[in-house]
Amino acid sequence: MNSHQTACLLALATILNLTSPVGRTAELGETPVTTTTRAELSIAQVRKIQSSLRNLGYDAGPADGVYGPLTSRAVVQFQADKGLTLSGYPDGPFLSRLRKEARALSAAAE
Repeated sequence: MNSHQTACLLALATILNLTSPVGRTAELGETPVTTTTRAELSIAQVRKIQSSLRNLGYDAGPADGVYGPLTSRAVVQFQADKGLTLSGYPDGPFLSRLRKEARALSAAAE
């Protein structure tokens, strides 16, 4: 993926993140699907995500526990770099990969 494609995906993800409903249940056919939202994260969890992203070289803003535009962009950039679904939200695959990368960085520093 080139830098122009990444920038376009980041812009799209940011727009979707700002306009998507928080805590809404969507329906696909007859199966309800609950969307993953930043409202489900505690302040401590967001701080940990921000800190981990920053340690891995992503600008997630300050580790203040606020899931704002910088954090959202950093999540999308990480997802793009790792070949994950570009949701802009810290879903299960994102969190697993972030933990793995953070552990590897920590082990390399020792």
